[in-house]
Formats: sequence, structure tokens, C-alpha cells
Amino acid sequence: MIRNKKQDYVLTYKQPASTTYKVWEEEALPIGNGSLGAKVFGLIGAEQIQFNEKSLWSGGPLPDSSDYQGGNLQDQYGFLAEIRQALEKRDYNRTKELAEQHLVGPKTSQYGTYLSFGDIFIEFSQQGNSLSQVTDYQRQLNISKALATTSYAFKGTRFERETFTSFPDDLLVQRFSQEGSESLDFTIELSLTRDLASDGKYEQKKSDYKECQLDITGYHILMKGRVKDNDLQFASYLAWQTDGDIRVWSDKVQISGASYANLFLVAKTDFAQNPASNYRKKLDLEQQVKDLVDTAKEKGYDQLKSRHIQDYQALFQSVQLDLGAELDASTTDVLRRNYKPQEGQALEELFFQYGRYLLISSSRDCPDALPANLQGVWNAVDNPPWNSDYHLNINLQMNYWLAYVTNLLETAFPVINYIDDLRVYGRLAAARYAGIVSQEGEEKGWLVHTQATPFGWTAPGWDYYWGWSPAANAWMMQTVYELYSFYRDQDYLREKIYPMLRETVRFWNAFLHEDKEAQRWVSSPSYSPEHGPISIGNTYDQSLIWQLFHDFIQAAQELGLDEDLLTEVKEKFDLLNPLQITQSGRIREWYEEEE
Repeated sequence: MIRNKKQDYVLTYKQPASTTYKVWEEEALPIGNGSLGAKVFGLIGAEQIQFNEKSLWSGGPLPDSSDYQGGNLQDQYGFLAEIRQALEKRDYNRTKELAEQHLVGPKTSQYGTYLSFGDIFIEFSQQGNSLSQVTDYQRQLNISKALATTSYAFKGTRFERETFTSFPDDLLVQRFSQEGSESLDFTIELSLTRDLASDGKYEQKKSDYKECQLDITGYHILMKGRVKDNDLQFASYLAWQTDGDIRVWSDKVQISGASYANLFLVAKTDFAQNPASNYRKKLDLEQQVKDLVDTAKEKGYDQLKSRHIQDYQALFQSVQLDLGAELDASTTDVLRRNYKPQEGQALEELFFQYGRYLLISSSRDCPDALPANLQGVWNAVDNPPWNSDYHLNINLQMNYWLAYVTNLLETAFPVINYIDDLRVYGRLAAARYAGIVSQEGEEKGWLVHTQATPFGWTAPGWDYYWGWSPAANAWMMQTVYELYSFYRDQDYLREKIYPMLRETVRFWNAFLHEDKEAQRWVSSPSYSPEHGPISIGNTYDQSLIWQLFHDFIQAAQELGLDEDLLTEVKEKFDLLNPLQITQSGRIREWYEEEE
């Protein structure tokens, strides 16, 4: 049953988050407009907003580089025939030796990592600093409107904060307000991200990855700088509107006697989704961030908020789910703690819509937009787990599994454009690891593996056992082709999707190896993710290639294109034999698997 819900979906808490990395992960509330993400802590007597911009990365090429290779080592394909021969002889020791030496990429800092941008720190001088000193504390994330709020009462005055990140106006906005006799008195500090100490608390130290300078006036705090290893430029601009008095210190701004204050934050880099320009664009970053804030200030808080909600709800309200339960007013942690499958429909609805909220918040379609990474768009440190990169052995695909089935088509364009962009250095990977060489104007195949970055890193990982995953290109094409499967835009299929699909099929049409003994076409060598072993045509690779060929056959027939290639693909498609069933009824993970 589907009907309009009268209540908003809201995550509610009765205590603030604390300022540890664990709590950053588990309690601070995430907001985002696709490119700009932030975590709001909802502190008492203070506030912390940790923010990100999704293109702020180390690694990759320098702006004037002429020798960037996407991590791909020279001429590794020369050992492919020997590896396949050793596999066919069941000489696994030799296979292992060769694969570990030649089917890997470099372990180098040029791979890079997703960097956190900075923090806004607010310190209130005339409010309590603990739950025992305030009453009626409440911290919420309204995912129906994409608004984070914090409120509490102190000495008879009610203090409220409201925070959102706007896609149409491309900035973060936070409003402080009060009702009562106590005024708003606080300091504002903007800084690069604080790293983690051994006890899990943030500590301020000089960044190993970034360097910047601050320009502080009574109107703004400008933070601009560069990533040290790749010279990527970044800038953030924080400004305010208030009726309070303003005083400037060497490292912060003080506002006193205010009844309200509106903060406006923009953060940008000079990244461009364009390999031909070394992933850079020429612009005056300082002027860009300033102009965006000035334009927002002219519109005013109410108009910015209205535009934000209207834009967000155009996506969020495209699916409504009703499991027959009234939305519960309990706090979210109570809902989780008391959850029972027979009576937990309120939490299930909230969880469903929260997943959609996170995808909308970390993947929006705009120029140079990157897809949601391992942590969406949120990252509190400069050395995040697994570099907070793009893992193509399941994680990036999983981020977008809900895009089509929950009617969020618009969120998928960043990942489609990203895969399209990867093909440039992916052709280099295909040439160097598979011997499949493209000529200008005739792309014969591209290759990518487990890990990828915004800078076209397409080489295998530096350890064969998790880093070799050639069928990642086939799996990513499922995410691309499914857009057509759901929305049936034949023009988009012909102009955007089909060229990507055809090139990926050309790679596998050339790379597949004939296993004459088994009478099938196989991916060799292949490796079952997470635990191996090195094998011939495992179920993982073969299934992904089968689906790729299936989608290509369907698309080529519908468009009436590539008859010769279609004939070859059909012949191999029938001999992929991806699924083998054991006597006990299980799907084999390997073609040659004991019962």
C-alpha cells in the first residue's frame, strides 16, 4: 500500500554527539548536496561542523604532468600466455609466482587518498556546556526536508540551530536563533581538519597532505591552499549575517549580543573530470567561492531554505513507502533498541528512506560531479580506511543499487560519467596488462580493477590477491546499462551508454581464452574475490561477462548496430557456462569444484 505520509521522516536524539572519530561515524548527523558534505555534531554550548568537498584528493598527476600513466606498469601482458599455460597444467606454484610479479600495479603515494577539508568550530560564551545545565535538548535530522536541527533551553532562553546544504545554491547554510533574554555570543573558527590522536580524539596538527592560509575579516574567513603532492588548489569561504557586534581576532571572529546569525560556507577545488587537462580547470577559485556566498546572502535565509527543500523533495518524494505503521515519535536509538520484525515497520520505513537520503546527499548531477565514494561524501580524516576510494569489486556498485529501484535516476549520472571517464586510462591498462591496443578513433577495450580514484587509476592493486579484478569493468557496466533498462531512453542509450557497452564487450571478446578441454570461453587468470584461488573462469568473472554480453546483444539488436561483433559475441555467449550446480544444489564458486 502506498499513500502520502502526513509526518516527516526524522532521526531524533536526546543527547549531542561527542567529538571522537567513532562518534563522527556513528552519531554526528550527515548532510550533503552531492559535492559538499558535512557532519553536524549538535553540541551544547558549542558546535562543530566537519565538512568535505568530494574532489579534494591527493595523488594523481600534477597540473602540468606529461607522464601520468594511471598507475599502469609497462608491458605486463607479455607474461599472460605463460600464466594461462601454467594454469592449464595445474602448476599453481608457477601461476602464483608469475601473477604476484606481473599482474599488479605500483604501491605508490601517487594513488592518493580522499582528504577531509576542514572544520567550523563555534564556541558559545553564555550557554551551558552539558546536558545537566540545559533542558529540553533535542537533535534531529529531518530526512524529508534534509535539515539538521539542534535545540535546547538555558536560563529561560531557547537556542536553536538549523543546518542544510543546498544543491541549487551550492553551499552550506547554518542559522542560529534564540527566544528569550539571553543573547547569542560566540566565536567562529575555520581550520583544516583535525587529525586523530591515539585515544580517538581529534588533535590539531600541521597537515601532512595540505597547506593553506587564512584571511580573516569582520565579513568572512577565507581558507585557501593546495594539496602538497599534486598541487590541487582548494578554497573555502565562510561568511555571516547577524545583528550582533563583530570583533576580529588573529585566528577567529567573535559575535556578541546577537538575536540571530546566519553562516554561509562554500568549498571548492580546481578538479575537472577531464583527463586531457590532467583533471584540472583554470578558474579563480577565490572569486568563485566568494561570488557563491555573496549571491546566497542576497537571497537571504528564507529563500535559500525554500529553494533547498523544493529541490531536494523533487527527488526524495519520488517514492513513498507505507508499511502500515504510524511514524513513531520515539528517539531513533530507542526505535533501534526495541526493534522487532513483527512490529518494527516504523523503523523499516525510516531506514528505507534514510538510504535514499544518503544517496541524494552524496551523488547529484552537475559538471565535474564525482560518484559517491566508499564513505559517500563524508570523511573526517586525511588517512581514511581504504583511502575512502572507489572500490569496484562491489562497493561502488552497491552505492547505486537503490538508484533505479527507488526512482532516483538523477543520482546515477555521476557514476555513469565517471565510468565513461575511466575508459581513457582504462585503455592504457588494457594495452599493458592484456595486450589489447586501441587506435585513435577505434577503441578496442578498457580495463579497470579493484581500486580506482578520481584521477583515472585503472591499474591492478599492488597485491594480486585483492588487486586483480578484470571483470570490474563488466560489473560497472551493469550500473550503466540498467539506467536504460529502467527508463528506456533510446537516444541516451545510443549516444552515451552503447559506446561504453560496445568497448567493454570488445575487451572481453578479445581477452576471453578458449578452454578446449571444458569447451567454453573463459576469463583466465581469474580470482574469486576475498579468498581466491587463482583459477580458470571462476563463477564471479564468468557471470559478470555473461551479463555484459547479454546486455550488449539486447542493445545492439534494438539499435541495429555492429552486426559482425554481435555474431562473435553470440557465439561466445553460448559457451560461457557461468553457473554450475553441485549435486547438493549449490552454485559452484569455481568451475572445477569438488562436490
